[in-house]
Amino acid sequence: MLSIFTVFLNINNAVYAVDNSNLNPTQELEEFYDEAGNYYNYNTGEYFRWENTNERTLVKRFTFKMQFTLTSNTKLKFDKEGVKVTVDDAHFEWASGNTASCCSKHEFEVNIRRYGVTNNVAVFKAPISSKKTVDLGKGFVKNSKIYTLELTNGDELPYGVYLVGEGRINTY
Repeated sequence: MLSIFTVFLNINNAVYAVDNSNLNPTQELEEFYDEAGNYYNYNTGEYFRWENTNERTLVKRFTFKMQFTLTSNTKLKFDKEGVKVTVDDAHFEWASGNTASCCSKHEFEVNIRRYGVTNNVAVFKAPISSKKTVDLGKGFVKNSKIYTLELTNGDELPYGVYLVGEGRINTY
């Protein structure tokens, strides 16, 4: 007999409720998107989180921990045609959370993607200790939720090493 229940997950002192009633009884809760479009993978420790903000020209602020590629399932809406991507911090950590001193000049991409139509890629080199901004230019469609954000490592990281960071998307 299947039962419906809710699992509460505690990540960095924030509690998220996940309804897993639609899972096959043999499946484990390994990865999921929550209602805010945040992604969590408990097998690998990877995550992508949107942070709350009230800044007027800021579309979204985000934090991440990844090995390969992460994609947000949240659709972004821009109020202006110009978009800039800023990465405030990007560094390397072991799965344990300890700092990893490797991978200098490691390329990673932040892609503001209109699926099937355009890729607007900002390329960064980690580690980044002070903010770096890439202007993606104008030409974005205003007031339409058609864009997603994708993060991709340009090079393979050593086993057990993650790229961890935070950034934001601004319009102008």
